[in-house]
Amino acid sequence: GMSRGLEPLIDLARKTGCHILALHHDSKMERSGGDALLGSTALFGAVDCHIQMRKRDSGRTIMTTQRYGEDMPETVVELDKETGIIAGVGDLGSFTQRTVKTKILAAVNAGESISEGEIKDRVEGYSKGLISKALRSLVDEGELERTGEGVRGNPYLYALPAAYLN
Repeated sequence: GMSRGLEPLIDLARKTGCHILALHHDSKMERSGGDALLGSTALFGAVDCHIQMRKRDSGRTIMTTQRYGEDMPETVVELDKETGIIAGVGDLGSFTQRTVKTKILAAVNAGESISEGEIKDRVEGYSKGLISKALRSLVDEGELERTGEGVRGNPYLYALPAAYLN
């Protein structure tokens, strides 16, 4: 099978110290790591490092599953069209959180105080949990002001800081 077919290549790499790079398509299903490889699991078993690139709503991401050392977390990469260089712009979680924060700030109008529920209605396409986490972070960073007790009859209300309104 597949393992037998790969043995001569692996032997050659060991004897010569050369690096072998193999390109392969992932399956169409949403899977990560070695499970994403289309076809035989022997392919994943034969490599020291599986580098996986995906197309996501936020752009392209890259991640690794490694036999040795630490796996690289799913990282958003962008192409600099001027230089042709591809660079990492942050792990997917941090990148998504920054995007959600930007959308929250854009959703709050100057001079208004609105509830978390209203913000969640205005910021579409992201989970309620992610929006809540981004909201707390914006308050901690002083990007939004929160008033209210967070209880029935006196909910938390969010507003742009007064300094922003001048």
